[in-house]
Amino acid sequence: MDAATDPTDGRRRLPLLNRRRFLTGSALVAGAGVIGTACDRDTETWPEEPVGAPQITPRDAAPVGPARDALQFFNPDQAAAVDAMIARLIPGDQGDPGAREAGVLFYIDHLLATHTGWAEKTYTMGPFAAPYEGEQEPPAEEGVVWVPEDELERYGWQTGLVPREIYQMGLPRLDALAQERFGDDFANLDDGDADELLRALEDDDDDDVGEIFDEVSAGDFFDLVLKHTLEGFLGDPVYGGNRNMAGWRLIGFPGSRRSYSPGDMQNERFHLAVEPQSLLDLPPFNAHHDHDREHDKAFVTVRKRHPNGPID
Repeated sequence: MDAATDPTDGRRRLPLLNRRRFLTGSALVAGAGVIGTACDRDTETWPEEPVGAPQITPRDAAPVGPARDALQFFNPDQAAAVDAMIARLIPGDQGDPGAREAGVLFYIDHLLATHTGWAEKTYTMGPFAAPYEGEQEPPAEEGVVWVPEDELERYGWQTGLVPREIYQMGLPRLDALAQERFGDDFANLDDGDADELLRALEDDDDDDVGEIFDEVSAGDFFDLVLKHTLEGFLGDPVYGGNRNMAGWRLIGFPGSRRSYSPGDMQNERFHLAVEPQSLLDLPPFNAHHDHDREHDKAFVTVRKRHPNGPID
């Protein structure tokens, strides 16, 4: 069944932003509210020791207690599959960290554990928009609003499922597809086979993909994981990902700052001259004023909350 006749394929598709070369070659706005300005990476911006998940300092994320690196939503099998997916979407290693090394798994896990809906406008009840190509609109169909393919972006997310459900339905189907094609779960595939399977999910037009992902769109599942991977890799470390500012170091983003001086804004190498910093690194407003202490305490509480819900 193609997109012109399948109303479940009427989703807004995210562009394929799944390789590190894109992150270093373009300006990108992450869903977590981070704006990264592209630049060539300079080795002077990296710490002397390799950056990886084990090397976390207190400033790298919000102090959310013992559960910071404990799974709150995924079971171990689900976590292994998600970790394997994000490791291929933004690959890396201990010396050149990607999504896995930046702790993106825990960003996604804690997000799903604390938030049940979407962070953007989403249509959860039909009729749903579905794309068609050409000048002739397809015949009327119950539950479907036909939209020219080039205008589908205007209609936002079209799904009757919430993110938790998409993960819960998509992950076992991902393993089932991996078993059918390669005889093993997705987390155990080599890089080439894993990439092939992710491309199949994104394209969502192979017969075996359609049969296995029958009740949930494989493309929706891929898009959602990709979106959350970018958020976790490029969002503020206060939300659990971007450990040791790995994402910000990669794209040359100086982090969260109160303001920039005229000299800062005119300095094209400003991002190389400063260490990226998190929201938690910002000094409180007027900390020397006694009457502002309650305000500062409230601000710290607010800034520890995820845009999609509390993280602790």
